[in-house]
Amino acid sequence: MKWLIAIILIPNFVFSQKDTTISVKNNTNNLVKWNTDFNFTTNGLNQSFLNSFTEGGYITDNVKNKWLDLSKENNIVYFELNNSISYENNAKKFGVEIADRNIINVSVSKDLMRLALFGNYNYQNQNLNISNTNVRLTRFQQYRFNYSFNYKKLNVKTGLSYIVGNYLTSYNIKSGNIYTANYGSLIDINYEMSAFISDTANLNPFANNGNGFAYDLVINYKLKYFDIKAYMYDVGSIKWNPSSITYSADSTFIFSGVEVDNILNFNDSILEEYSNNEIFTNENSKITSYIPGQFGFIVSKNINNKKISSYSCGINFKWQPHTTNKTTSFSEIFSDGFKESNYNPLIWGSTTYETKYIDIIPTFSFGGYSNDLNIGTVLKIGKKKNSFLLGTDNLEDIMNGENAKALSFMLQFIKQF
Repeated sequence: MKWLIAIILIPNFVFSQKDTTISVKNNTNNLVKWNTDFNFTTNGLNQSFLNSFTEGGYITDNVKNKWLDLSKENNIVYFELNNSISYENNAKKFGVEIADRNIINVSVSKDLMRLALFGNYNYQNQNLNISNTNVRLTRFQQYRFNYSFNYKKLNVKTGLSYIVGNYLTSYNIKSGNIYTANYGSLIDINYEMSAFISDTANLNPFANNGNGFAYDLVINYKLKYFDIKAYMYDVGSIKWNPSSITYSADSTFIFSGVEVDNILNFNDSILEEYSNNEIFTNENSKITSYIPGQFGFIVSKNINNKKISSYSCGINFKWQPHTTNKTTSFSEIFSDGFKESNYNPLIWGSTTYETKYIDIIPTFSFGGYSNDLNIGTVLKIGKKKNSFLLGTDNLEDIMNGENAKALSFMLQFIKQF
């Protein structure tokens, strides 16, 4: 588990894959909930890949080729760690929540992995495509207030969150390619890249380097024997302060070697003729990043069975546009945000199996950041006013050892009074 500790401790570098809200029968006026969510998912690379970096040692060409065989055209790594505490008043139909959230969302093209593992020597006379490579690291606190009301046959729950941004690093290579001629006699690099970093002078874990808002909307409707839920969670952004740093490049760079007349007279001044100091531009500016929003539908039904009390199914989408310092239209942000989230629609089904002391809630899902079949399980211990929940979205990977591509868990304590 060394790789897990390393990821949590790296400050320069997450809710679960779907809306996993467990319904609680609140027959009292007050409900307090403490929740921890952890999610680490890749769509191709596995634990052995990460162990090689954290444990050190020589990495052979055979190992590198194995990694390339595992990798996809776009390799996604997603990490999220959330801690939250919330209070709901059933009588007055309002709730408040405080959450601390840490998110890493990475997509790396396969050709860029080839370049990083083997260099460009092995790819002479080839064009390596490094487009659609992006890295987003965000830490923030979220203060949420929600209120519910009934409208005709609908139960509507609205929410507004105030967000305090602590830290942001964002890199995005929108398009790019690298061509290497025979023996490296010519290297042609063409790319469009942008990078954003929050105020580096204030690196306190709880620093206020940006502020923003997010919105929730949940609509519940009962249709005969079925409960239908449509939801929108965490659709919002953070506007970072003007001390944030912006780097950008939109260039074609051709390197055709350095001509040296006298090797004994070689020095740094000779290289200055071949360097291009105008490739990158940087400035301090206001930038906007987006937190992962969720959209989806859930259909559930209670059944009269001694063991199985209900079943449900749904589909979940995620929305997270790239960081920007430009003004864009709402339609562009909204439509691009689903693709730029690196998340595929997640289709899932679940049921609740009741025993005397424990409820077992198995879930099967397909899609998300890994686009694999996932088996999840939640154990709910406690039938009265106090209950404890323990769960994972990736039960199948717990026993996969170094071949595991995902690790997730959820801990939740609920007290009603």
